[in-house]
Amino acid sequence: MEAKVRLGVSARPGVELNRKSGKDKDDIAFVKAFDEKWGGRWDAGSNGRKGGTLLDVETYATKLDEAYKAYLAKKFPEIANQN
Repeated sequence: MEAKVRLGVSARPGVELNRKSGKDKDDIAFVKAFDEKWGGRWDAGSNGRKGGTLLDVETYATKLDEAYKAYLAKKFPEIANQN
């Protein structure tokens, strides 16, 4: 399956798909935290050029949601407890 990810118009300013959330040397772009084949620019990307993923849609969406929430908590600690 090829997964395509795009930031929507309501994305928080400062969120970038291909950027790290902090300055830690081990920090990686949040999509790559669970999908090493993902690549793209700040607002969109996919894993199609590297063969896609073996994850089903529901699992991929769950992992993306978890990684995004962790990214937001690290990059914007002031909103970490809001939901």
